[in-house]
Amino acid sequence: MAGTIAPESRYATVGTAVTVDPDTGQEVVHLRRRFVPPAERLATAGWEQVADGDRVDLLAARTVGDPTAFWQLCDANGAFDPAELEQPGRVVRVALPRGSPEPAMPRGVRLQLLVGPLTFGPAPYELVEALQEAQVTQNAGQRSGFQLRFALSRGSLVERMLADGSLDPPTRMLLVLHLDGRPQVLSDGVVTRHDVARSNEAGASTLTLTGVDVSQMMDLIDLSGLPMPMPAEARVLTLLAPFAAYGVVPMLVPSVLVFAPNPIQRVPAVRGTTFAYVSQLADEVGYTFYVEPGPTPGMNTAYWGPEVRAGQAQPALTVNADAFSNVESLSFSFDGVQKTVYLLTAFPEQVRVPIPLPVPDVSPLNPPLGRKIPIPLSYRRMNIGRADPGRTDDATARMDVVQTLARGLARAAQSANVITGSGSLDVLRYGRLLQCRRLVGVRGAGRAYDGEYVVKSVTTTVKAGEVKQRFNLSRNAQISISGRVDT
Repeated sequence: MAGTIAPESRYATVGTAVTVDPDTGQEVVHLRRRFVPPAERLATAGWEQVADGDRVDLLAARTVGDPTAFWQLCDANGAFDPAELEQPGRVVRVALPRGSPEPAMPRGVRLQLLVGPLTFGPAPYELVEALQEAQVTQNAGQRSGFQLRFALSRGSLVERMLADGSLDPPTRMLLVLHLDGRPQVLSDGVVTRHDVARSNEAGASTLTLTGVDVSQMMDLIDLSGLPMPMPAEARVLTLLAPFAAYGVVPMLVPSVLVFAPNPIQRVPAVRGTTFAYVSQLADEVGYTFYVEPGPTPGMNTAYWGPEVRAGQAQPALTVNADAFSNVESLSFSFDGVQKTVYLLTAFPEQVRVPIPLPVPDVSPLNPPLGRKIPIPLSYRRMNIGRADPGRTDDATARMDVVQTLARGLARAAQSANVITGSGSLDVLRYGRLLQCRRLVGVRGAGRAYDGEYVVKSVTTTVKAGEVKQRFNLSRNAQISISGRVDT
């Protein structure tokens, strides 16, 4: 009987049993009972969205390559009735049969590693094969970083490259994720340190490379005292020019709040490294500065401008929608006392009389992302003298009216993001990489929390069989402005 069962059948591995008929005494050979494996124990191979008119056999033919293997889809999605998987719009999980080895990469995903001292090229095949896990973290207001963990065996290429200095700081490394044929640069940075963990167990030794985006190269040389008698935007462009060797392309948004000092009275000079000074110039006008990889490998965009709170939002994060959910978890919080009204005082040299300045609740730097704007409960007088220890330098005694107002608007915008969210997702189910420092919609979280958010941080983890992201969101108001969130 066992020979009549096709090897691709769900019963091919259950085996047979012999039962004696109590009436006739004859032995009856029959299949053993098949127990459906827990869906979470099956290795994910990908995701597939159901189209209008799709049947479960068509889905199986398209994803597994065999229309009779629809049972694999049922097992992967915990469906006892195959018709449950035929609902248009549902995202169906595709898994490997029980007992199959974990795939090196999910279907439709390829990770490319590029290495070089300044210019770069494809990493050796053996180095790519030794990569066990890659983790990339992007955080608004901070530099992006990466960690790569490699298997380290005696006499391997990884050990030889470690010995000859090929992986020493500041070796440049690029990670490019190809998702359904679409390349996207995950990280472009330089190695800052490496850690070796040796083990007595075979195959357990590892090498971990830690690095930062190419802005690290802007933070090595102190240029304090270098005179720069030019507007702030020109200073930024001049300081970023030497880093064109790393593919850095400046993207500046001029600010109406930039103060141009009288060159007869004072000549601006650099304070600190290039990265520190350019970040300071951005902070003075309520802007942000960061370096973002892409859009093509080898290119890096140095953005100096306001936090992005407009434009096309990324596809919505959907929660609490059964089969239509595309996130694994999503939670929210509202801090009612974080929002602060700042009391400012300017000391213009021409008047020499303190001038109080009101800071508006909503400004071009901080447009509302919802209809219900929380009322500020906290009031704080910005430091008018020396910088407070442990705080950002908000001293305004030597600033003019424009500089003081810009500093107040920046602090007000930062304190206004009282609604935050955090969660995780599977990139294949979401359909793309969630981008940090961009807008994204949220659906299914309830009327108060649905709407558009700014993605504050994203941590992408790539390892055998999965590509997942953890993220944090924020916004300054509740209830969606439009009343709906586009997919």
